[in-house]
Amino acid sequence: MTGPFLVLHKVRGEPEFDIAIPLQIGDEDGWIIPTSGHRCYPAKAWRLSELNIPPFEAYTTGQNWDILPDHYSVNADVTTVDLSTILGIEPPKQITIRRRI
Repeated sequence: MTGPFLVLHKVRGEPEFDIAIPLQIGDEDGWIIPTSGHRCYPAKAWRLSELNIPPFEAYTTGQNWDILPDHYSVNADVTTVDLSTILGIEPPKQITIRRRI
């Protein structure tokens, strides 16, 4: 069983669809959702390559693909937020931890 699958599994008590891959977890067979790294327990799984879906390349070429935002953008601006300022509290003092080697 290789390749990605469309799986139906339970999330917070509700049925959900995700893309998952089978893998060996210790001595047992398991499933993982590669975009999150979470394990799932499918009630049903369909191999993506066997579903009647046009090839992946049909969706990833052209102008529409180029303007879509990326789910995990590596070029996104990183904004830092000081939680103590938002909460109106004094930030904790920095402490030095000495380690013995």
